[in-house]
Amino acid sequence: MSEEGAARPRILVVDDEPGIREGCRKILASEGFEVITAGDGKAGLEQFLDRGPFAVLLVDLQMPRMSGLELIRELRGRDPDIVPIIITAHATIDTAVEGTKQGAYSYIPKPFTADELLLSIKNGLERRTLSLEARRLREEREKRLLEVASERSKRKTIIACMTDGILVINTEGLVVLRNAAAARILPECAELPVPFPLETIASPDVREIIGVVNGAPGGFMILSREISLGPATYMVNVSPVLDPSGESTGAVTVFRDVTALKKLETAKSMFVSMVAHEVKSPLAAAEGWLNLILSGILKNDPAQERRMIERSLLRVKTLRTMVAELLNLTAIQTGNCTLHRAPVEVSAVVNAAVEGLCARGPRKGASP
Repeated sequence: MSEEGAARPRILVVDDEPGIREGCRKILASEGFEVITAGDGKAGLEQFLDRGPFAVLLVDLQMPRMSGLELIRELRGRDPDIVPIIITAHATIDTAVEGTKQGAYSYIPKPFTADELLLSIKNGLERRTLSLEARRLREEREKRLLEVASERSKRKTIIACMTDGILVINTEGLVVLRNAAAARILPECAELPVPFPLETIASPDVREIIGVVNGAPGGFMILSREISLGPATYMVNVSPVLDPSGESTGAVTVFRDVTALKKLETAKSMFVSMVAHEVKSPLAAAEGWLNLILSGILKNDPAQERRMIERSLLRVKTLRTMVAELLNLTAIQTGNCTLHRAPVEVSAVVNAAVEGLCARGPRKGASP
């Protein structure tokens, strides 16, 4: 049974904690999802092979026999459209980054609420739906491009209305079709009458990728590459154009603007760097005080030693507050965030900040 043909979205929950598995199953089942559970990575892989496909994979990181990251890699190799969501009690920046590299869509630290779980599932399913729809539209568009090769009027109408840039190049290296979007993307070719030589295109990267596909034996090579053209970045996809006998008659090039996606990737990287920087300061302060206590310098001063321990505890509480604030991002996304204003004693805030920096002052050469 295919996932698209199922009446309800199917979710695979893989966790070695029975309580977590059962809790997730009840929450998701109450929302109308079909839920299959497994106790470790190997069992999850077996469930996928026997009962797949699944729309969403809800997986723990540390499990016996096969880790969560290994399971994500295995399942995405078989079904690139599955949406992996990591649930773990070992939430660190490193595990979040590694999970993202393996294709994880979201990252939920334990313990989590039902609303946090359902929000991630909902967003993941929306992303999957958009991805499948985009693929369907792309396949339909590619099919139409081949069909309209013998219908010039329809071809011109369809190609001209597309927002993606389209170039069609014949086997002689001449651009025989160019839509309005491609003219905007490649202004050096905008006023040239069709056909014109491929060498007219200013970007060497564009010329290279088209030339590789157009000159491939058998006409079965398909290439994709991100190429910067002025201030914008485009995903350039080049595919061969085949006649009914399977012979290549040229290549079709699609320019898709991915500038906004690149900016989003940059914003995500900046966010990770910012979180790492904010976590580093309280950790360094707590580490300094604890090392001072362990060095034995304060062994004859119990009161000073206690103050150092209290300062370390205060920094740990600061870290806990930061983690809580990050978790509150989920509430902000759902619109369930409420601001509570309260008076603050400014002198107390300043004194706490100064006290937190006093231990590092002498190491920087500052006078007390």
